[in-house]
Amino acid sequence: MTAKERLEKVNYFLGYGNLETAKVIFIAIEEHGVTEDLDDYNNWDKKNISFKQLFYYHKFEKSKAKGITNIRQGKLVHKLLSKLFRIPSLPNTEDFLSGNINDDFTFYSNLYPLGCDSENSPYPDQYFDLFGIGNILEDKRNYQIDVSEIRKKLLKNLILYKLNDDSQSLFFIMGDSPKQIILNICQDLGLTFPEEFSFPRPENNNDIIYNSVKQNQLLKWHCSDNKRVWFTGHASNGWFDERVAERIVEFLKENK
Repeated sequence: MTAKERLEKVNYFLGYGNLETAKVIFIAIEEHGVTEDLDDYNNWDKKNISFKQLFYYHKFEKSKAKGITNIRQGKLVHKLLSKLFRIPSLPNTEDFLSGNINDDFTFYSNLYPLGCDSENSPYPDQYFDLFGIGNILEDKRNYQIDVSEIRKKLLKNLILYKLNDDSQSLFFIMGDSPKQIILNICQDLGLTFPEEFSFPRPENNNDIIYNSVKQNQLLKWHCSDNKRVWFTGHASNGWFDERVAERIVEFLKENK
């Protein structure tokens, strides 16, 4: 498979999980982790696995995506599934987080489908062999500009599809970087965002790592008029604790 063919598959890769049954959809800026192994991509079609499974392998096995961000997302999902959607026979939170049951009820997608060490760093050297993208920051920026046109159409169709189904599924748009692009998509679909919530920084952070959340900073959430699309900071910046999840569930129950 050539770098061009590989990149095209990446560009149109919508995401992880089961979109048909998903109750909670996360949309973030980019793929978790950095793809390192060219052989995996050269031989994926010979291993009798799908391209989606290959991406899943890189996301959950070769990166730190099973760390703090996914734990926070998983805890929020568990609260919503058990208390709002009332999914029967749901395991306890710990078993839920350790298993693959999330795939039945969640879907993860990204504005940019390739991972990077940080937003302000270039793509790694191996991306040139893998995808034909150079290793300077300008190459990364140019690629993101080009691919964003593809991704905007994909994400708009994803949001529209789930808003029109009968599941009453919820969207959580994470991070400042994709906010304006996704906000424009939502506004094109007729959504407005009159609701704003401020959550104080949790007092007890024993199981939470706060990267950029300052001691007295409020965590800002915005909720659409139909109560189904939420904008927030990225999970790694400390937006989750039990009180946040409880308040969201209570708000949604009251506004059904």
